[in-house]
Amino acid sequence: MIHDNEPEEKEDEKEEDSAAMRALLNRALASPKQDAVVLPEVQRKLRERSRGKFYGTSWSASPPSKVAIVIAIVMLVVATIVAWVLSPRL
Repeated sequence: MIHDNEPEEKEDEKEEDSAAMRALLNRALASPKQDAVVLPEVQRKLRERSRGKFYGTSWSASPPSKVAIVIAIVMLVVATIVAWVLSPRL
């Protein structure tokens, strides 16, 4: 026998609670539109205040360039070739 001593919630209260929770979740999941502007500005201020200790150059605060990507790919290819050459053969 199971006795439920808790009073049952009314349907209106449940709907209000779920609507309030839905609104809260929608606000929390909404992405702020100014994030793209805030990060570079914060990095610039850090660079100025620290006199280059953090984000010393502007390229370190910017997205990677094509040259850096090409160098990374070349290094991966070279590492793969070296691993293949040095691997034991059966």
